[in-house]
Amino acid sequence: LFSNLSYVECADGWADLIDKVSRRIHLINNSYENKEDGVFAAQIKEKFGGLRYYVDINGLLDHDRAQVETFISEAEKMSYSICTGCGKTKDAKIKRCPNCSTR
Repeated sequence: LFSNLSYVECADGWADLIDKVSRRIHLINNSYENKEDGVFAAQIKEKFGGLRYYVDINGLLDHDRAQVETFISEAEKMSYSICTGCGKTKDAKIKRCPNCSTR
């Protein structure tokens, strides 16, 4: 999954979210015998206040491709409500929760 990853550029608050989506993708990758087929993370970063999880997809069945796209889309949407500093729930209009904003 991470063999093509060029960089991760986001704060620790999203670590659990990134781990969750990565584990789900990894399960799909493990269902393919050819290790060149699957999903390979290219970049994971923060952009415009939200998580961006860019991947390269090779040889997946349409159903698996759709699942991966859904996993990533859900994680990116959820990131707007997760503090980038501590990982706790926050107002989607701000980047960090009030506690982390004062640090």
